[in-house]
Amino acid sequence: RVAASVLIARLFSRSDVQKQYFTDFLLWSSAALNNDENNDDQEIFLTMGVFSCLANIFKICQRDVLLEKVHLIFESISGVWQRSTNRLLRQLSIKLAQRIGLTFLQPRIASWRYQRGYRVLLSEQTEEAAEDTSTTTNDSKHDEAIEVPKQIDTIIQQLLLGLRDKDTIVRWSAAKGIGRITMRIPSDFADEVVASVLGQLSLQDSDGAWHGGCLCLAELARRGLLLPSRLPTIVPIVISALSFDVYKGTYSVGSHVRDAACYVCWAFARAYTPDVMKPYVDDLARALLVVAVFDREVNCRRAACAAFQENVGRQGNFPHGIAINTIADYFTVGNRLNSFTKLSKAIAKFSDYRHHFIDHIVEVKLKHWDKSIRELSAESLFELTDLSADYMIETVLPILIPRTVSPLLIERHGATWGISRIIVKLSEVGASLDPKLEQKIRNIVMKVEKARLYRGTGGQTMRSACCRLIESVSHAKWELTSRAVLRLLDSIDENLKNATEEIQTAAVDAMRRFGHQYCDVIINECQERIVTKYVHIVSTEKNAAATRGFALGLGVLPKKVILPQIHLIVRTLIQATVIQEKLEERDAETRRNAIRSLSNICETIGIDALLQSYPFSSDSFFGQKLCTVSFQPIILQSEDGESDAIDVNAAVLSEIDQSMSNSANTDSTSSIDETSKKLSSSLPRLSLFDAIYYTFLRGIEDYSCDDRGDVGSWVRNDAVLANEKLLMLFSRSSKDLELAGKCLESSSFVRNIISVLLKQIMEKIYRLRQCAGEALLRVLHSEDPFVENVPHRKEVDGILPQDLIIDWSAPSMTFKLLVPLLECDSYRFSMLSGLSKSVGGLTSSLIRASSSALLSFMNTHFDESKKDEKLDPNASKVLKLDSFASDFLRLLTIHEKDSRLLVCVFKTVSFLLSNGCFDDLQPNRSQFSDKLCSFTRQQTRKSRDVVKVLAAIDVFLGLIPFENPCRNKALGCLLALFHSTVPKVRKVTADRLYSQLLTYDDLIDEEKIDDVLAVLIETSWDSSLSSIRPQRNKLYDLLSLEKPKFSPKLKVKKKPNVSDDNTYHDFVHNLEMGY
Repeated sequence: RVAASVLIARLFSRSDVQKQYFTDFLLWSSAALNNDENNDDQEIFLTMGVFSCLANIFKICQRDVLLEKVHLIFESISGVWQRSTNRLLRQLSIKLAQRIGLTFLQPRIASWRYQRGYRVLLSEQTEEAAEDTSTTTNDSKHDEAIEVPKQIDTIIQQLLLGLRDKDTIVRWSAAKGIGRITMRIPSDFADEVVASVLGQLSLQDSDGAWHGGCLCLAELARRGLLLPSRLPTIVPIVISALSFDVYKGTYSVGSHVRDAACYVCWAFARAYTPDVMKPYVDDLARALLVVAVFDREVNCRRAACAAFQENVGRQGNFPHGIAINTIADYFTVGNRLNSFTKLSKAIAKFSDYRHHFIDHIVEVKLKHWDKSIRELSAESLFELTDLSADYMIETVLPILIPRTVSPLLIERHGATWGISRIIVKLSEVGASLDPKLEQKIRNIVMKVEKARLYRGTGGQTMRSACCRLIESVSHAKWELTSRAVLRLLDSIDENLKNATEEIQTAAVDAMRRFGHQYCDVIINECQERIVTKYVHIVSTEKNAAATRGFALGLGVLPKKVILPQIHLIVRTLIQATVIQEKLEERDAETRRNAIRSLSNICETIGIDALLQSYPFSSDSFFGQKLCTVSFQPIILQSEDGESDAIDVNAAVLSEIDQSMSNSANTDSTSSIDETSKKLSSSLPRLSLFDAIYYTFLRGIEDYSCDDRGDVGSWVRNDAVLANEKLLMLFSRSSKDLELAGKCLESSSFVRNIISVLLKQIMEKIYRLRQCAGEALLRVLHSEDPFVENVPHRKEVDGILPQDLIIDWSAPSMTFKLLVPLLECDSYRFSMLSGLSKSVGGLTSSLIRASSSALLSFMNTHFDESKKDEKLDPNASKVLKLDSFASDFLRLLTIHEKDSRLLVCVFKTVSFLLSNGCFDDLQPNRSQFSDKLCSFTRQQTRKSRDVVKVLAAIDVFLGLIPFENPCRNKALGCLLALFHSTVPKVRKVTADRLYSQLLTYDDLIDEEKIDDVLAVLIETSWDSSLSSIRPQRNKLYDLLSLEKPKFSPKLKVKKKPNVSDDNTYHDFVHNLEMGY
């Protein structure tokens, strides 16, 4: 359509085509536009094509030819642009209207326009060149000789309506059209046009009218059509446009208006001389800088900054313009936080702008609809307070205090937040407040509660603001009565049990500062009550929000409050980290917060105090349920000095669990494990440090899931940081002090923490890899304190040097970098534990990067072990490979009851088997294949977990190339899956077994292989069990395998259940199984 319109316009620019076809075309166009009036929906594209063609014709063709024919279509066009609803059609109508208007008017440049003139680079050296060359001429005789056609009134009226259009492209086209037409009309007429434009810039007009009007003013100013006599009227309007922001519910409109107002200011800089602009410089400079620094939108900040730079360069009289230009530029205003905090303070150092900035924040930005802008504005007041402390005390605070109980949420929230930040800065600079003013601020929280402003939709927002105010009052170290302390403490407790995490975090921050500042009052009045209350809620409360908040609260109590009740607090928090047996009682956020609080307690009371306390006895090892965790065995030192390597992690964690368990679990009648007996006699009582340390290790093993996904990753993330902090604290404060109870050596302690960090780096969650990787680098390269006893320090430092720059979240970089550490026995098991979850993951890029790194290590590491063996080159490889494979067997055992993690290990093992990595571990050399096959068979028997069974199929297929008896055992397990009641399992087993036998066709007798393949491919294995039984039995005969014997099942009449197979969950489950 566009190309056709340009082509037709080019044709009609030829004189021969004009004489023969032009009139007919215009008549046809007029008829088409008139027909469009009755059938707008069907002919909309034809109408747009006609408009586009006419617009190009009036742009290209000769004016004298157009003047003769324009009357043929003018009336039709006037009717169309009045009723159009299509924005492109309205834009084309505006474009055509302005070009018709230019056709009516003779081409000329207005003699009355304002001309700035020119400037010479050597103006400072020559007086003649320095003279002002700007002129404003008004040739009235020439203006009287100009005849303005009456159609121009209609066209200008249409363009003025276009300035109010709802679409930007229409307003922009109308603004340019008014500027072009005004250039050709007399001064009196032009002044009326300017007056009409200014008339639509009132507070009652819409944002579209303001935007269009500003664009039009900029176009007029650029062309010199706004005479200096109009500036006293225009400049205040432009300044109002720079702060235009209309609230509409939960958002506002006006950013496009402010952007257009910046364009007007930019045009002023290029249009007028410094003498003309001098009366308005101060107001424009302040208004532009307010937008450049405090506007919410980045495009407005950058537009205002550009306009300010243009004015500084061309006007030269903006206050401190050059200095500000070096501070505020396109890049520095691009970051909102930087603009509100650093940039505002840097500019406010100039007194011309300081109070204006503060007034704008108080009157505008603290009332902004966006909560983040109100909080950033409060941070700006924090930065500006030290520049004008008296002004804040005498002017700002008296204005803000009454607003804290305003009916409008945005006002009271902004005022409360602003006050909290101001008093913090005032306390830091040493400024003192009037006692009455201080008393009013102290009573704000009570007044808010009395007015019940915590209720309703704005209650949550006010809660966080009041918590911040309490924190600020504590930071200012104001004196409070015991009654006030208790009131504020109750307010904090009320917010701790709020369901919103933001409010809980604010309450915890307030509690940390408040507790340390008013610790003496708390100890005298309510020490035992507050600890008992918090512990009781964390231990017994069914409301998850309450346990989350008060678990965090226990970790920020002051040291003097914690120490007398340290055993009770630590026990309660450790109990909160245990995953509950009932699904409805599990809460990942509570476990995460408990670990975070334990980490805070370690930092608060110090490692030495934890090492000197022994609340846990070793007697509770009896009658317990072992919790296995995937860490290296810890070296226990016996009395005679000999080392005995056993896996103490499970026992210690179970001992802690047993201490935390209820009476029902305590009376367990399970048999006493031999490992528990040995540990109970070998281990002394556990210190608090031991209990916290093992709790952090257990947090790394939290892989719980719910409807939100892997919520255990939140716990693991905080456990990573907690382990890092514990290691750094121990290295800093207890270098020469042995761990109490000697449950572990320092080397084992460091090794386990390094191992868990490496484990998380090798796992599949990106943010966890980033967190663990950064923590590992901090531990390895810390100088104060320096972490000693890092196993394989030389190898680790070689792979992770101090100047390493890496994106840990990128799997292609991370796995390739760290896989060589699998050679280190101290880290191998933990790294394989994490790597298996990546190889067995779901993301293709993650699987590709992790599997290729693991395969590369297997191919290079175990092949190099042959070189130094003269007698039996495979002996060393088999030993190393068997040890490596044993780690996978241990992983399978650990994750036996967690199908999600077990599937990942199955996929990793099947990947290695399919690539021949374990081919040297034949049954005559290693028990790996036999143990793997037995374990996998046990997991698939009577299992209805389709995902786990499908992963196990690949393990069986990977064992087929092994020698007998492993091969027949794996084939028997695969044929046993043809007995499965799940059709999908039978079909997938047949398909994959067929592909495997095609690959390894030499494993079965040549006489039988074709028959076996025929049975597998021709049988419909997803049919009923009775129909496939003969073919299944035939496979047993062909493969010379013994048929399994099944015991007859007793038929039990099942009570009818109305809800069976009627839910959507049942439908999805049946679909996955292949029904």
